[in-house]
Amino acid sequence: MEDLTSAHVRGRRRKRRIFSVLAALAGVALFAGCTANEAPSRKPRSPVARDQDDDTSRAPPEDVEVELEPEPSSEELPPAGTDDEPTWCQESAADATFCADFDRTLELGWTARGGAHGEARLVQGGLSAPNAFAAQTEPVGDGIVARAYLRKDFAQAPQDEIDYTFAVRLEQVGALPNKGGTLAVLQVGKAPDDYELQLNVASTGALVIMERGPMVDGGPRRYVQHKLGSLAMRTWTRISIRVKFGENSAFKASVDALEVLNDVRTVVPLPRIAPSLYVGITYVDPPSATWDVRYDDVVVQLR
Repeated sequence: MEDLTSAHVRGRRRKRRIFSVLAALAGVALFAGCTANEAPSRKPRSPVARDQDDDTSRAPPEDVEVELEPEPSSEELPPAGTDDEPTWCQESAADATFCADFDRTLELGWTARGGAHGEARLVQGGLSAPNAFAAQTEPVGDGIVARAYLRKDFAQAPQDEIDYTFAVRLEQVGALPNKGGTLAVLQVGKAPDDYELQLNVASTGALVIMERGPMVDGGPRRYVQHKLGSLAMRTWTRISIRVKFGENSAFKASVDALEVLNDVRTVVPLPRIAPSLYVGITYVDPPSATWDVRYDDVVVQLR
């Protein structure tokens, strides 16, 4: 598929922030032998932040994250498809808090683009024409982390809940047996007090949600895994997750409109603070071969 990134994102970067990572940034649980409410056989690490409770693996020597410009006015946008037709977001999610259909550009509305040994690219062939976001990583050796993602920081806190949904398509999964990768993360709070809801996929296509609780009084984090089924290769699948905040925090998840998890209590109550959403390959278990995952039609609603 044609790479459209250079044609659409030139001149849209504000600054480049490059930082050396001193500890492992990321981690995905082993999928074999884990059931809901069980911790994985080894401790996964966060795909989105320095992990302060585990530094046993080497991190990539350098992660690169590009801070993006604020969303432009409509006068600055390139044409939306043939004959300036409305985009998918304009037609299907006009009232959403955030929507990204990648019809115009890769980075429109996102806060940052990040990666290491990988690249976030705009390609033709989205679920909604014409384009999709491709997260692609290169082969890496043992102890080296690869990632390619987009990040959205929300300025407002949800009064009650957040709904987020996106279409995902596995083109190539480079995980070795009993290994996998992280496809999306909802992050609430900042390390070491952050909570993460990770969407993870195994080499077999098995799909799970992994909760990663905050550190409490310097103790270990709590990890709880919930099975979602599996993803077929080269097939668009829509993932929908709703997270309720507050004292009775819980979440539900659907795959292609089929509810798989309902009213699952989170490992800790979630404070009503502005969250961040990461979409893309935020981590792959090393060593790994090439990964290629496509995303389209990301919709977020804060209520």
